Amino acid sequence: MAKQFRLQGLSFETELMGDRINFAHETVYLSLVPWEFCNWACVYCHEGWRRKEADELTIEEMRSIIREAGQMRFRSLLLLGGEILLANTWAITKEIVQEAFDAGLVTLIYTNGSQLTLDMAKYLADRKVSLAFKLDSLSEDKYDRLAGQPGSFGSTMRAIDIARKTSIGDVVYENEKEKLVRLLFTTVGNALNVDEYVSLARFATNHGARWMMESLNHRGDAQQHPELALNVNEHSEAMRVAMLLNPEQQHEFHLPCRLFSCITIRKKGEVGVCPQDYNFIGNIREIGSLRESAALIKNRVQAAQWREGWTGQCPVKASHFYSA
Repeated sequence: MAKQFRLQGLSFETELMGDRINFAHETVYLSLVPWEFCNWACVYCHEGWRRKEADELTIEEMRSIIREAGQMRFRSLLLLGGEILLANTWAITKEIVQEAFDAGLVTLIYTNGSQLTLDMAKYLADRKVSLAFKLDSLSEDKYDRLAGQPGSFGSTMRAIDIARKTSIGDVVYENEKEKLVRLLFTTVGNALNVDEYVSLARFATNHGARWMMESLNHRGDAQQHPELALNVNEHSEAMRVAMLLNPEQQHEFHLPCRLFSCITIRKKGEVGVCPQDYNFIGNIREIGSLRESAALIKNRVQAAQWREGWTGQCPVKASHFYSA
């Protein structure tokens, strides 16, 4: 029987040991978006402004938020951009990662990996960080086209190899049915790569990684690329076959999305639910604390109209950019 892959940072070792986390009522994840700028130009990017702006959170503000998350017994820090692992922001990223480690949080960094070095990977590995790499295609030409950056496929493959040379490539814990790992490959499903779902899932399994499918967000650059739109039935059938042939990567479609156990703080202090939620409830600088912000988020998520959308669809992505 194939063991299902789960990811350290979205799942936890204590879970595999039998700990029951109440994801419906507990805030588990702090998602932090310290900046939106990036060295790639993915054709579906949902970020609205990929440049440095005034009034972005200071490192001290971010450290304070992370410390409070630790005091509130959050379990994980999801660190997203923009691109987090850039050479010219590495000093800041190191401070954020260290603060999260000291606070007892498991950090998961979403990255294109283009500027990852072995020294960076070792630093992250020593602080129990998990890495999520973009993996939209196994075709170099197609990958570079989707990333909007020549050479992007090669840099991602290189980054994956680097990460696997450290403990990030090791199994954290396993039981009879599941295997907890620190590598995640994320694919944004669209009309250009729907024929690759099976091979992408198999690639992840062969590299000791969890594979995750993301849907297009009808926001930002995706609106300018209608060629990406995918028939929802074609997508669903491709996913069914991918899971059938790759049981290690089975997705629990019947369960609510775990990111609704999350609070997101964006680069200027905006507070939302998951990282792709732009329907903000306010600003943490005005609300005053992470604790108060989390209480407001909980009220939103517990509302019936939100909870009804948890299973089978995403209420944040009310328009999936898929055609019927």
